[in-house]
Amino acid sequence: MKANQFRLIFFALGLLGALPLPAAEENSPIFLDPFQRERMPWLEAAEAGNRLWEEGDEAGAVREWEKAVAEGFTDGIAFFYLGRHYLLREDWPKAIRYLRSARPRLEGSGAEEGMILAAREMLALAYLREGEYFESYLHYLQAQRLAPDSPSIHLGLAQLYLLQGKFDQAESSARRVLEISPEIGQAGRILARVAEKRGDYPAAAEYYRIFLADEPQDLNARLARGLILAVHLGRDREAERELGLVIEGDPDRDQAHAVLGEIRLRRGEIEAAEKSAERALKINPENYRALTLLGRLRLQAGDPAEAETLFRKALRVEPEGALALYGLGVVYFESRDYEKAEVHFRRALGRVETFPEAALNRGLALEALGRREEALEVLGKLVGDYPDFAPGQLGWGRVYYYSGDIDRALPLFRNALALDPSAWEPYFFIGKCLWEAGAKAESREYFRAARARGGEAPALLTDLARVYENSGEFDRAEAVLEQALAADAAYMPALFGLGRLRALRNQTTEAERLYRQALVIRPGEAVWEYAGEEREFLLRLISGVEDHLSGGLDYQSLLVLIRNLSREREILTGLIPDLREKVASHPLRPEYSHLLGLAYEEKGEAENAERYFRGALRIDPDFTAAHLSLGRLYTRLGRTAEARRHLSAVLLLAPDSSVDPEVRELLKDLPQ
Repeated sequence: MKANQFRLIFFALGLLGALPLPAAEENSPIFLDPFQRERMPWLEAAEAGNRLWEEGDEAGAVREWEKAVAEGFTDGIAFFYLGRHYLLREDWPKAIRYLRSARPRLEGSGAEEGMILAAREMLALAYLREGEYFESYLHYLQAQRLAPDSPSIHLGLAQLYLLQGKFDQAESSARRVLEISPEIGQAGRILARVAEKRGDYPAAAEYYRIFLADEPQDLNARLARGLILAVHLGRDREAERELGLVIEGDPDRDQAHAVLGEIRLRRGEIEAAEKSAERALKINPENYRALTLLGRLRLQAGDPAEAETLFRKALRVEPEGALALYGLGVVYFESRDYEKAEVHFRRALGRVETFPEAALNRGLALEALGRREEALEVLGKLVGDYPDFAPGQLGWGRVYYYSGDIDRALPLFRNALALDPSAWEPYFFIGKCLWEAGAKAESREYFRAARARGGEAPALLTDLARVYENSGEFDRAEAVLEQALAADAAYMPALFGLGRLRALRNQTTEAERLYRQALVIRPGEAVWEYAGEEREFLLRLISGVEDHLSGGLDYQSLLVLIRNLSREREILTGLIPDLREKVASHPLRPEYSHLLGLAYEEKGEAENAERYFRGALRIDPDFTAAHLSLGRLYTRLGRTAEARRHLSAVLLLAPDSSVDPEVRELLKDLPQ
């Protein structure tokens, strides 16, 4: 057999049967004539590879051919087919190695143009898959010069541009593919990915639909479309159909189970949502969506500890995942760690462009931290960006309400009501505003409407009780306060409200019991439904202090509670106008003069504080609280003799009281 004839037999078995074989060159055989006395060292391996290929053992053939190459066998066509072999097996480094060696040998040997083009295109694809985009681009351009209208080359370029984030070029190349060969569905898939990357989700969903009409078995594209429909477009029914088909084709697609769980949660199907999340995590314990979904479900079930564990696991999967950051923020917010909550909400907002819930909760956390101006700015921007987001209108209104700006709060509550008439909270806050404005009859109707729409929050019931009490309906007032305490036995405003009501009805023993129950709740453990509610409660507490005292509440205990609630937040400072009015209208009550002194002390006006503390003693020379406040004030001012006199009075008037250790320590430290 002559060398050129053997060459044709050897490579006629190549993998690219559609490509024409290059013509043999008479003077450049692959190996020496087998009848020559000296055989080439690679001849045996080359012949063995050829024999194995004929027998259908491709792996064995490749092994022998590579052995021949290692022994010096160098031929462009051999390298071409070895490169193609590894390309089909996605071994990109080996494909690059052989195809890179094949290309110059083919071009220098007069090989047919089809094989040269195929070598360049396969090399471009191998570089693309290996992530070497510049090399891939160069080879695609060179291939394109040989075949300007090749749809596969335009398709490769479109994929390359997409990976580089060059969306305009990717779109242009994909459209060119469809112009040349409309039946190539992969171009539609690239157009879908381009639209998805641009955030044009309706277009992306439509391109995926067109692609799936031709390639219905492509589960990756179907999953992508299902995600877009569910997450970005809110078309849950269509999404559910797509995801169902994905699971039908591959039951172990964890992401499909996770997104189905999110859809079911939105529909209120808690048990089904939980099963979907657990199924996803059984398949893949690190499925981010399933972890965050299960975390949300655990929060709803009242298990914040387990929710926190799940959100932290999710963050280990995606360290800056917005949903996990937001979930942790909610955990911290509910545990009243507002500083950490605000940080997590802010980080969540930094990860996604549209997350109104995170912006709302960040604003409320800022308000709880006393950073009111920042809270108003965040919530104002939220309402500007999402004017139809009812909770945003409500949240902004709440901050204005608790800052005392009823005129700005009321229109926002009315906006929230117009956007969501089924929610009870807008009715509740409109009722509060109307009450403050003196429209008590209208206020009553809004409170009742709030309750009729499912409002059973202790805050609502406590305010409704106040309305009933104002109209003389004491039995109804007591009934709703008892319902508030049935919902939350530690809700301090309801305890004090019911205690005050019992005191007004001369049920002193019961009033004392309720007050004692309230006072054993440490302020840090008290539950408040809204940021700013503490200030409102203090205002009511101080406004009705005489009623509480007449019910058997000890002023010193009440004072400790007031100081604890107002500590470091200057709540009393904001009550100075109300307290001045109380002092004027109750000239014989030392408590109001003393509280006004505390408010001025909090504000830093020592002279006014001293004035009102002394005013309390003029009303009642044995008023222990005023002696203690003057003793503390004079100690700070360095007025030793006066401090000693008032502190000693405290020991005489209230021996063995809870403040006894503090007073003795102050006296011990005073200079003689």
